Formats: sequence, C-alpha cells, structure tokens
Amino acid sequence: MNKSTKHILEELKKGICELIVVDEFSVEDVISATLCPMHLPDVEDDFDISSKKHTVHLWNVVKEKWQTYPVNYIIDIDRLTGLGAKTNEKKLQPCEERVIGFMNMEDMNGTTKERNLGRLY
Repeated sequence: MNKSTKHILEELKKGICELIVVDEFSVEDVISATLCPMHLPDVEDDFDISSKKHTVHLWNVVKEKWQTYPVNYIIDIDRLTGLGAKTNEKKLQPCEERVIGFMNMEDMNGTTKERNLGRLY
C-alpha cells in the first residue's frame, strides 16, 4: 500500500475513507474520515488542516471532530465514497428470503400484508 502523506491526502480529498490507524501502544482502530469539502462542517474550528510532512489532519465523520495522525500511524486507507471508489456490489446482493420478507410484512396477528413499493428503479 502506498501510504505517503500525498497519497493519503489525495484519497481523503476525494471522499470518505476508512482508515486503519494504530496508537502509540500499537492498538488498532478503524475510523471513517475525509477532507472532501462536501463532507466538512460548515463552521470550521480554528483548526489548521494544512498537513505537515509527516502528519495528516482529517475530519472524523463518525466523531464529528478534527483529528491529527502521524503518517506512520496510518496502516491502511480505503476510499468508500467518491468517483473511483471500489464498488461494493458483492456486499449489496440481497438474498431471496430478505427480499420476500421485505415485500411481505406480517402484522401483529400473523396476517401477511403485501407492500406496494411501486417501481424499484
């Protein structure tokens, strides 16, 4: 994996990324972060997002706060959104039971009621 500061910043600017990071005790954590303008907060804190040579400043989209990580603490990065992100088609294939269960709902008395979903595409 190419994990130069430049590569990490480019990926973060293109969309939301999943990063595997370690702390000073080698404990791994997975975070969702970005530097994509459309996902950044409207009101910016007094936080300098210009990264130094060996650190990356990013917006943690789950914790909704700015964070800084040394580049050597970032083990892996995988872009989840944005143009060029890997597709998750294999993960999104519904099984037949779930589709049938979604389209036919049972009420509290056990009576099956069919949903009118209209066009699905």
